Amino acid sequence: MIKTTRFVFASLFMAAAAAFTGCGQAASPPPGAPDKAEAPQINQGEETAPAADQSSASVTQPVFEVRTAAADGDWGTLKGRIVFDGKAPAPAPVDTSKDAACKTPLTTENLLVSPDGGIQNAVIMLRTKNPKVHPDYEKTASDEVVLDNKNCRFEPHVQVVRLSQTLMLKNSDPTGHNSNITPILGTPINPVLAAGGEPVPYKFTAEEAIPVKVGCNIHPWMGAYVVARKDPYAAVTDKDGNFVIENLPAGKELEFRLWQENAGYLKNAAFKGGKADARGTFKLKIKPGDNNLGDIKVPASVFKK
Repeated sequence: MIKTTRFVFASLFMAAAAAFTGCGQAASPPPGAPDKAEAPQINQGEETAPAADQSSASVTQPVFEVRTAAADGDWGTLKGRIVFDGKAPAPAPVDTSKDAACKTPLTTENLLVSPDGGIQNAVIMLRTKNPKVHPDYEKTASDEVVLDNKNCRFEPHVQVVRLSQTLMLKNSDPTGHNSNITPILGTPINPVLAAGGEPVPYKFTAEEAIPVKVGCNIHPWMGAYVVARKDPYAAVTDKDGNFVIENLPAGKELEFRLWQENAGYLKNAAFKGGKADARGTFKLKIKPGDNNLGDIKVPASVFKK
């Protein structure tokens, strides 16, 4: 009995010693293992990568928007200012006495130049066929674009419309108008637009190489132009001659055309690093980000007297 008790006591003593060794001090490493293992140090503010296998825990991972340099570099914006190089003539007054309802004084709009030379209503458009189009343009692909008859003139004087968009011919005046559109490649239209009537929709069926003239047979001084485009890469200059075309495909040489109603093609228009030819065209390799041509100077000799 005494021997049995001593055996049990000895067994319990050995088990306790083993447990103490496991909790209180490191056991001897197996052959080939490093003598000392150190836990990774984490500094405050640093993040560590998640464990490779987290199937046993529910962890919410952060969601990041991935924007690679290559993706951001696919597109570029073209800016510039089209300028009259010389002394521009002043617009002439328009006789609107044919219709007493046309009370707003008007001047000719075929050549409007700001005090510092900026040409209004000039057009710059991409000539390169079937370009890659930025996905943001899909948001406006089916928009309605308005060409209004207002104060016995067209507003805007030059309008850009894509083939996927609808041109709405509107009359905001208290008198009747018509909008005579005769494209080279598409179907002509010449609807009468009653005062206060509903707008008349029209869609171009083909891209036109140059802007299409719009007239009003009732008021012969009225005129406008529509730039019919398959792609969205065209712009009309503002009152100071400025234009912007956003999200052009970068990294490729593209061809552009300059046009204005008084001159037609803006031939020999010169800017830093380039010059348009006799048909108002020039080529440019668009780089990612901003591409600013600065002043594009058009010789006064290009314009009709």
